[in-house]
Amino acid sequence: MLNLPSPLQVSKWVKIPMLLDMHEMEDLLFHHTPPFKLYDVQKVVDSDGGIYQPEQFLKEYEKYIGSLKNGEMPLKESFRSFFSHAWSVTEDAFYAIKTPDGRRLFKAMTPVVQTQPNQMRYVPEEKNFRTQVFGTDTICWGIQIGFPHLFLNPNTYEATHTREFPNMVLFNAIQKWIRSYTLPTPFVIEGEKINSPIRIGKACFSWIASHPQLKANGIIIHGKDHKLTESQN
Repeated sequence: MLNLPSPLQVSKWVKIPMLLDMHEMEDLLFHHTPPFKLYDVQKVVDSDGGIYQPEQFLKEYEKYIGSLKNGEMPLKESFRSFFSHAWSVTEDAFYAIKTPDGRRLFKAMTPVVQTQPNQMRYVPEEKNFRTQVFGTDTICWGIQIGFPHLFLNPNTYEATHTREFPNMVLFNAIQKWIRSYTLPTPFVIEGEKINSPIRIGKACFSWIASHPQLKANGIIIHGKDHKLTESQN
């Protein structure tokens, strides 16, 4: 029997849901982060597959944003996989389980930046938005990026801070960019403005009114308060 590493155990996640314009995502990935790759940790892949460059993610993200700009729903089958990868500056953060047919399954063994497709829903009782929800009335809102702050050492069973791991540098770079180039989203529902911590890229204001699910749910983005919202951030 193979002696595989212990399953990764982490906690105290910092999660950031955000919708960026395609050019904003390109700026983030290629001008403000250290070099990294994307790893498919969701399914078994070919023996030489499962590792992608940011350029490949950006191609799928461009299709996703293009659909929203055109007032169309993005096809979940086309973006779900690339939006669910782990981002890492080092392949050493993973180990691969070999399958009998020669394929492999990646598993993280040290903290990585985890991405997910982000969907949200307005909850009238709370007068707030919930992210990472499912259903026919949800709204596509880019991706959610997360990173844990505590890691359980499988050898000592002691919880340590993730600041010493390589991917903390990657997450910190992403977080710094988000603070500088995105805003809390100023939703307007039934005439009431709700400034949500869910992030929106500043370039999205020019086309966000075309978002088909915002229209369907009667939700407006209060674009004229752009400068006021930015100054409060």
